[in-house]
Amino acid sequence: MTAVLSVAISVIVLLISVRCGVAMTITVAAAVGLIIGIALGATVAGLAMMEQRSRHWVVCIRLPEELHRRLREEATDHMCSLKAEIISRLQASFSDESDRILPWPV
Repeated sequence: MTAVLSVAISVIVLLISVRCGVAMTITVAAAVGLIIGIALGATVAGLAMMEQRSRHWVVCIRLPEELHRRLREEATDHMCSLKAEIISRLQASFSDESDRILPWPV
């Protein structure tokens, strides 16, 4: 891709140098290089950001006060965050009972 762009820049600069002169050639070459550099930079940055994007869902729930207190205490005992404690407990609930089908609440 960069080889094609450098060839395109060379052709543009050559055509301009034949018609306009050295000063205009340098100006146009700099402008074309800047535009192509910005386009490539934006593409690379976009690809890098796609890889860093989180693959997690954000879920907001309301917990009863007592349940929140108990979870917070357990998290403190396990030296982890409340979020880590909740995730750990949810994952454990699925791994312990993977073959058991839970009834769907009506």
